Amino acid sequence: MGGHHLGVADGVRVADLLFPGVGVEIEEMIVGEGEVRLAVRSVAASAACPGCEHRSSRLHCYYKRRLADRPVAGRRVRLELRARRLACGNDRCGQGTFAEQIPDLTSRNVRRTTALTAQLTDIALFLGGRA
Repeated sequence: MGGHHLGVADGVRVADLLFPGVGVEIEEMIVGEGEVRLAVRSVAASAACPGCEHRSSRLHCYYKRRLADRPVAGRRVRLELRARRLACGNDRCGQGTFAEQIPDLTSRNVRRTTALTAQLTDIALFLGGRA
């Protein structure tokens, strides 16, 4: 499947299997020996400004975010997210521009998905903090 663009297989989108209810589209998937790289982007029409909660769809620019995700079939998963920086439309907000966060996938200043963080937390709690 190296470098193939993904569509719909038997009525099920790969993005819905890997990221149910998240609202992303997989643009490209590259399967390597020990790693799966997924180029993804948000499909949301707008995002909420963290300063004032005003929703905006006014694009300022794109930037690339690299995130680790849960392994699949014994392979490490890396997301290359085409993230949006949006301009806040609220004149009273001092935020100016802000980076879009995708609910249930990204958080500010982290390099792994919310699901991977939850999985690692579960493992740490199960081990009781032991290595």
